[in-house]
Amino acid sequence: MNIDGHGGWSVLRGVLGIEVSLSLEGPEPTLGPASAAWLTLLAHRLRDRARASGALSVRGGLVTLEARMNEDVLSLLWMESNGPASDPGPAALRLLAPRGMRAVLETGGSGPSLQIRIPASSLAD
Repeated sequence: MNIDGHGGWSVLRGVLGIEVSLSLEGPEPTLGPASAAWLTLLAHRLRDRARASGALSVRGGLVTLEARMNEDVLSLLWMESNGPASDPGPAALRLLAPRGMRAVLETGGSGPSLQIRIPASSLAD
């Protein structure tokens, strides 16, 4: 989290680095300490699992994270392609999860995807 209280995009860039293609839209979400910790843990878990048994574990595998912030919701879409069809792992979602979070896991197509929607009002916690 930055000194001004923002940090959503900074957290994702810092954890995921160049291994994951990032598409970040909208204003950078303001995160409270619990939400910043949760987002950091989630990004680490998703990246590490993709390295171990997902798309980042094979040559040519790709991972993309699309993040979009509007006044009501932070939406995250994790997509893997050209790799093994493995589950990104719901255990990561339960770690300090913000109130009202909804997550949908889909498998099929070119790889698994995980969509997470978090009400903006719960991010300041």
